[in-house]
Amino acid sequence: MNKDKSFAFVKRWRALETRARDLDYDRSRLVHEIRDEFETGAGGDRAFKKWCDVELDLSDAQSEGLLLRSRAFAIVGDRKAWDKIGGFRAISAVTGLPPIKQVHVLESAKATGRSVLAILRQHAKPNSADVDELTLRQEIALLAAFVLKLDVALPATIEKIAKRYQRQRKVA
Repeated sequence: MNKDKSFAFVKRWRALETRARDLDYDRSRLVHEIRDEFETGAGGDRAFKKWCDVELDLSDAQSEGLLLRSRAFAIVGDRKAWDKIGGFRAISAVTGLPPIKQVHVLESAKATGRSVLAILRQHAKPNSADVDELTLRQEIALLAAFVLKLDVALPATIEKIAKRYQRQRKVA
């Protein structure tokens, strides 16, 4: 392929990508404007989905998708932030979270340039510093009590460990 043709293909590809981002944002903004015409709450959601089913001839799944798109736009309505975060696909990942967590994740994505999904994965991992040592010991003691109550022959090592944790539970 010659250089001019390659350059033309790259230019057309980038133009399509830009149009796709524009459509993503404009579609979300329109859906949000339509959803705002209905009352708030679950009743408004049902009325919005019914309107989509009747007027736009959409399936229930498509109507639910538009409702999710409206919620995503309500969270991030600014065009620059929308594009920086990654559009509907990225923002929709936080729509089920509590509002404080939504803000935290989206602001982290904007500040660091990391994807929303990467930030959510990082926060989903338990942090060893978050585990309270007292709680951990109590859970181990409860597990030890459960193991000792089992009506099965336990290996001597397991029984010895369980009894030790039982004694520690009684002392504490």
